[in-house]
Amino acid sequence: MDNKENVQNEQNQENVVTPVQNENVVNNTTPVQNQKKGNNTLAIVLIVVLILLIFIGACIFIVFKTIVPKLTEIKNDLPDTSIKSNDNDKKESNKKDNVSSKDAKESSLESPLEIGKWGFASKYAGKYLSEEYADKTYIDVPVRVTKVTRGEKALSEVKKWAEEKNYKYEEPKAYLEWAVVEYQVDLSNVKFDEGTIGTSIKIDSSLKGIDGGSVKYNDITYILSTRDASSSDYVKEPGVYDGKFITQLPEGCTDYFIVLGSKYNGAEAYFKGE
Repeated sequence: MDNKENVQNEQNQENVVTPVQNENVVNNTTPVQNQKKGNNTLAIVLIVVLILLIFIGACIFIVFKTIVPKLTEIKNDLPDTSIKSNDNDKKESNKKDNVSSKDAKESSLESPLEIGKWGFASKYAGKYLSEEYADKTYIDVPVRVTKVTRGEKALSEVKKWAEEKNYKYEEPKAYLEWAVVEYQVDLSNVKFDEGTIGTSIKIDSSLKGIDGGSVKYNDITYILSTRDASSSDYVKEPGVYDGKFITQLPEGCTDYFIVLGSKYNGAEAYFKGE
């Protein structure tokens, strides 16, 4: 009987130990399996990232090889308006700033001045400007044409001017276009008495053909007039002042002269048209 009990006890002990051993085996193997799964996930993520980087790099390469050259080609085919605009701005700046009125010259139909050069022209002074001019209505002063604007830009300026002055706008006559002529008057050497009412910027202006008569173009003779559009404010001290007048010119015509001043009141300044 004792032997049977001992055998039974030994069997029971074995049954007790076995689950513990199995549990240890399971607990020891589980971390290893999880670590392998983690390594596999990390590898997959790295591969996906690498594929994405390769794809992005390929896209950038295609853009620079195909699209960018096309854009550059299109840009090169476009007119270089910015450079031309800068050149024109420099040209106009030179006309206004790099020539001194001390270099003013007499001019005539036979010996006209270029745009931007200084000449002499009669300018209305007024007997109340100074005692020095009590017996003079006009005096000769340095003047120059600084800019001639034609076409659509001139049309826009004329419309704006008419609106500001509350004038009724009228279209140019047949075969003509609007033109705006800007000029400068140097009153630096004009004497202004204290308390004077001053003088206007306006100076007499006209357009003449190359023979001194009316402007002719394509076998058509044009009787052209001008209208001063300078500031209406009187100036009361020496200085160089900007003025302008509005006129119409035959479309495409450059064979004409801009004349400032009046020979009946003093000097005239002739400038080649453009």
